[in-house]
Amino acid sequence: MAGKTTKLETTAGVVLGPPQKSTDLGSLGPYRVIRVIGKGGMGVVFLGVDPKLRRKVALKVMLPKYLAKPQARDRFLREARALAAVENDHVVPIYQVDEEGGTPYIALKYLQGSTLEDYLCSGNKLSLAQMLHLAREVATGLQAAHEHNVIHRDIKPNNIWLEAPEGRVRLIDFGLARLPAQSPTGTIEGSIVGTPAYMSPEQARGGEVDARSDLFSLGGVLYRLFAGVVPFKGDSALNTVVALTTVPHVPLIVAAPHVPEALSRLVDAMLAKDPAERPASARDVVKELKRIESRPRTAEQPAFVALAITETDNTWAALETDGPGTTGGHTSRTPLPRREMPVWLWVAGAVALAVLVVLVAIYSGGSKTPASAAEVPKRSTNPKPVVDPYTPLFNGKDLTGWVPFKEQTTKRWIVADGVLAASPDNGPGEYLISEGQYGEFELRLDYRLLGPGGDAGIVLFATGNSPGLEIQLGEVSRPNPFQNAAKFGHGSIFGIQPAFAHTANPPGQWNTLTIVVRNSRVSVEENRQAINERDFSDSAERKMFRERHPGLFGGQAPISLQCRAGNIEFRNIRIRD
Repeated sequence: MAGKTTKLETTAGVVLGPPQKSTDLGSLGPYRVIRVIGKGGMGVVFLGVDPKLRRKVALKVMLPKYLAKPQARDRFLREARALAAVENDHVVPIYQVDEEGGTPYIALKYLQGSTLEDYLCSGNKLSLAQMLHLAREVATGLQAAHEHNVIHRDIKPNNIWLEAPEGRVRLIDFGLARLPAQSPTGTIEGSIVGTPAYMSPEQARGGEVDARSDLFSLGGVLYRLFAGVVPFKGDSALNTVVALTTVPHVPLIVAAPHVPEALSRLVDAMLAKDPAERPASARDVVKELKRIESRPRTAEQPAFVALAITETDNTWAALETDGPGTTGGHTSRTPLPRREMPVWLWVAGAVALAVLVVLVAIYSGGSKTPASAAEVPKRSTNPKPVVDPYTPLFNGKDLTGWVPFKEQTTKRWIVADGVLAASPDNGPGEYLISEGQYGEFELRLDYRLLGPGGDAGIVLFATGNSPGLEIQLGEVSRPNPFQNAAKFGHGSIFGIQPAFAHTANPPGQWNTLTIVVRNSRVSVEENRQAINERDFSDSAERKMFRERHPGLFGGQAPISLQCRAGNIEFRNIRIRD
């Protein structure tokens, strides 16, 4: 039939197994393959479904023409190993790596949202507080990778994903990553990999790279984020490389006068030509960004509001790095067809670049960094191992570490696929109490309500029969008729103080909740926005809460999850003193 598209064309040449349903393109291992959602230089990405767990996945598959090339196959598997080694909220999770019929594939978390590149190019305006928060989350993901000795080597806005709906940042595309078992360059001697506008000078020269190379690239991303332009740009990829290896960048405070001086010093240091002049680790960058974020705001600066990312269909078009020919400018989601560059032109370019670098080095006498970057003191190049300050309270597998309240049972609470779920339909047991006891602490968790209404919460228990202090989640279905019903609504400190902001996502969507207890003060944040705060320093309240919850005043007490009505789920429950 004229104009009909065959399934082979639809799947970009990837041979799939027989479909499990008539609407599917086919199958790959245990997964149903629904449709193509992205295509890059070396692979195609399908929307898949895991029929056992009933969840969507992104299936990244190598294109058939690269299967016979050992380098391409190694690079593909390298990404899988890199992702598997790093478990962090700001790195895209990997579920499985396998082969089907000789074709390797990776099953990844199905992400919705957009790349940072697309978000910036679409004209979205960000406040300084939002940009600082985004920068810190990118650096946090990079810190996690570096702590596993994984060097990304292609940090750029196209490889930074803003996940819908709350805008959580995730690093993607570890296809060029260098793993611990590889050489310092991790590539063929003399070759260059990465994106010219963001690669470090040592990476551009094909030399040794370490974590500080990624920090240079991150500095380029942050410069673009705060100033709106890249720090180094030429009219060709070769001239861009020449600029980043030889030309000082314009200090950030000059390109973006609205940024704090401390931020300019940090970004300028990250863009130092000499790796020794850069921050020693991503952990140092995270620490400095936190310090800058905590500074007092001026009257002109708006309060932080979490990014709202549209839940568009997943495209994943930026997953694949096209290699040395990739430009650092604005790119489209759908890459243009690649044209092979003549070998002689590659050779001529490489020779010209090598000669130019040698001449510049001789002429300049080995000059290093711009003055603005050199003013930043050197930091130790041997950072101490980073210890995660948070302790998991939930292992994602069972109820270890949790007990029912008094004569109750744990029947109401079930664990499945890393989620702790509760429903009154399962039977008795409305409270689940931690075996550990805590005084001053920061509790962080994700939760979602599976329907409107409900009566659930986080209870800071005292001892014995004390009712404790409850942070209400959901709208209470049975308000106390003798007190103001508003005190019982979502986000309230139950029966004491109503919430002053409502930031909960609709039922079915995850929320991140943070509860901080410091002596007599309790503060609550939801989805990165403050929703309630109370200082029980008043003498009458202090006496009452010394009896109800001694943990508020230097004592120790358990923490409890509560579900009286409705269905609620928890995950990523963790705490730090």
